[in-house]
Amino acid sequence: MFRYVAFRWNEKSASATETARAFIRRLTANSDLALQWRPALALPGLEIHIAGTRGDTFQSYPLRANAGVVLGTLYERTTKTTGVCSHASFSQEDSARIVRSGGRELVQAYWGRYVAFVCNPERRRVSVLRDPTGCLPCYFTEYQGVYVIFSKLDTCTSLRLPNQGINWSYIERYVVCEMHHTDQTGLVGVAQLRAGECMNIDDGAISHRFYWNPLEVAACDPIEDENVAVNAVREMTRSCVQTWAGGHSAIVLRLSGGLDSSIMAACLNSAPTRPRVVGLNYFSSGSDTDEREYARIVANRMSLDLIETPRNSQLRFNGIFDIVPEPEPTVYVGFLEYRQPDKDLAAEKRATAIYSRAEAISSFIRHVRC
Repeated sequence: MFRYVAFRWNEKSASATETARAFIRRLTANSDLALQWRPALALPGLEIHIAGTRGDTFQSYPLRANAGVVLGTLYERTTKTTGVCSHASFSQEDSARIVRSGGRELVQAYWGRYVAFVCNPERRRVSVLRDPTGCLPCYFTEYQGVYVIFSKLDTCTSLRLPNQGINWSYIERYVVCEMHHTDQTGLVGVAQLRAGECMNIDDGAISHRFYWNPLEVAACDPIEDENVAVNAVREMTRSCVQTWAGGHSAIVLRLSGGLDSSIMAACLNSAPTRPRVVGLNYFSSGSDTDEREYARIVANRMSLDLIETPRNSQLRFNGIFDIVPEPEPTVYVGFLEYRQPDKDLAAEKRATAIYSRAEAISSFIRHVRC
């Protein structure tokens, strides 16, 4: 699994430098064959390490002149709504624009699933930006003058960061309203960057600003003609889905036959890379939510193989104790039920991606002009 950790400190502080160096030694000492950390960027007062890069799915995109790095998956935003987008590649001029904008240029000229680190040496500033969908986690904490920005909680465990306890007020609010948006997490002392948010770190002081706001996007260049809007949504959605499919020769698609999964099937069916798509439908016998009839219609229309799998009525929750703890609560029921069947089918079909309706929604958000 792809993960990253970054350390930001004032290199003029001897104590902060020693703390950072101790963290880095612990990180690399805990590397193994399954998780080999390697540096993505090393500058005075800033080091970023990554693990689990994989082909076109997760990688690093360095800015020129050591001006920063983008981690994850990043595509160029084209002026057209049609066609498959190319992976980003920064020229000297591109990098300079990104630095001058404090990272905002990434939201305006690129799209994808990423966390970016942009360095401005003149202002002694490091800007950390989480993409507008927030698909990659981005947590941060501070200890003895060192800011630690990370994607997985077990990284902090290996660094031996002190545990400050459970944030019970956050847990209480989460139980009442799961979808509340806050920078807090379930751990005291650990916060998160929200989707589309940029954090500037200036020699120990931090400030936050949102670079992406859906209300601003909605008010920008409104389309008044209904036909133009329909065509734009169709072509943009097709472009997004086919771009994400570009690095995969075989894909498992959760196919309910509803609107979202049917759109995904149509987009994948016409993808220029021609991936082999296998539809997967989970059903409950005798249920009034059995959607196999609709999934079959879509599969026949798109000439897709369809695997129909009964849901597990004897699901046991023992596996919840094996789930790696994270700073944010997660609804695990669906994960426990579908994880192993999904993996088994993907392995059998030699598929390198599993798509669900979430990809249809988030792909469009990633590519919408900001």
